Amino acid sequence: IRDLPGHYYETLKFLVGHLKTIADHSEKNKMEPRNLALVFGPTLVRTSEDNMTDM
Repeated sequence: IRDLPGHYYETLKFLVGHLKTIADHSEKNKMEPRNLALVFGPTLVRTSEDNMTDM
């Protein structure tokens, strides 16, 4: 992750921080880490071989 270009690293750092804030309020918003992983995981951890139509 530290090898990412600076702007990609800063974007990822911001996004992870935001997702942590959402998870910290999961009692109100029902978005526990598991739910966040289901929603954001396929987008964030997609390989170049993956095709969005396969989802």
